[in-house]
Amino acid sequence: MEKIQWYAQRWNIEVFHRTLKSGCRIEDRRLGEASSLAACLAIDRVVAWRICHLVRLAREVPQADASVYFAEDEWKALVVYGTKNREPPANAPTLREAIRRVAKLGGFRGRKSDGEPGAGALWIGLRRLDGITTGWRIRQRRDEQSLERIAQLQRRVDESTEANERLRAQPAPILPY
Repeated sequence: MEKIQWYAQRWNIEVFHRTLKSGCRIEDRRLGEASSLAACLAIDRVVAWRICHLVRLAREVPQADASVYFAEDEWKALVVYGTKNREPPANAPTLREAIRRVAKLGGFRGRKSDGEPGAGALWIGLRRLDGITTGWRIRQRRDEQSLERIAQLQRRVDESTEANERLRAQPAPILPY
């Protein structure tokens, strides 16, 4: 029975190794020392596991909130980029919606006959999402700076208005000829 359970996991192991080989391009690494290769492999294994985990989550709990996997900045950037709306919704989309959006960034077409996205499309999509999220964070920072700049200018206008009102309230000096 144990052998059957191990064999049942064979496909998941194949997907994990394919993600390591194709997505992480582990065979293209040209590191001279074993310690460097071990460190690189450790990071790549975590990345490959996360992608395989994401594929599995998409199939097992598609109605879960996207925030179970994606950070707030990531899902907001994903929704804003995908819908072209300037502001994201208050609530995160479902995991299935978010994963399909990520997969579309990776080339997944999302036709009725396509089924659910696989590790390859998610790998490419997640790489693209990383850049999109960076852009989102820059925009958010710029918007915050713009709001702070507007507040500073408003304070200056208020101060100038108060100073002008004080000057008007004073009687005009009589100048000798």
